[in-house]
Amino acid sequence: MTTHSISLQTPTKTPSEFVPVEGGSDSTSAESLLVIAYAAMWLLFFGFLAMTHRRQRSLTEKVDRLEQALKRADSAGAGRAD
Repeated sequence: MTTHSISLQTPTKTPSEFVPVEGGSDSTSAESLLVIAYAAMWLLFFGFLAMTHRRQRSLTEKVDRLEQALKRADSAGAGRAD
């Protein structure tokens, strides 16, 4: 048979206003976290911008090659119509 001991703790009064924690172990300030967050967002934005630019350049090159192929096919077809 096991017995369980229950210790009753007296409830503490909850403060109605902000009370900072004393002796905490926070090593990073809110200002530095904000700067890090902004820097991360700018890096993500410029990464997205670079990726979009690279894809757009690739699409432009593909369209140029297709236009050249169509011109060659059109000129080859015009030569046969004689």
